[in-house]
Amino acid sequence: MANYWARRKGGPPLPELILCSTALRARDTLLRVMQAWPAPPKVDYEEGLYLCGEELLLDRVKALPSTVDRALIVGHNPDIQLLTRDLCRDGDGRLLDALAMKLPTCSFVEISLPERVDWCDLRWGSCILADFVRPRDLGPDGERLANA
Repeated sequence: MANYWARRKGGPPLPELILCSTALRARDTLLRVMQAWPAPPKVDYEEGLYLCGEELLLDRVKALPSTVDRALIVGHNPDIQLLTRDLCRDGDGRLLDALAMKLPTCSFVEISLPERVDWCDLRWGSCILADFVRPRDLGPDGERLANA
């Protein structure tokens, strides 16, 4: 996945804030992803992200400051899968179906908020699944496979 971010056209999406679980695996994953950014954004390590449930995870996202336009959450399943699945009603049907089935470790999910919707206004089904990349969708060099 780190190779994917390094090679991705336009580079990795650069969030203004990262929320990361304090769990070792989450921190290790984030360190690998951060290598793709020339200057990493601010990171808030939060113990409360560890297996908190999708409702509390949504509450945490809704509490993001309105000054933050892009955020990244590095957390755990099943919470991340349930959150993204239940937030996203629209998007590529194939990606929505794949996300509903499984969110593998080290996958990346990009969610778009509708225009004029602030974090605090998020509701289930209010977002768009913009992208979903699983490690199996990538070749050994980090390039996205044609059938992915």
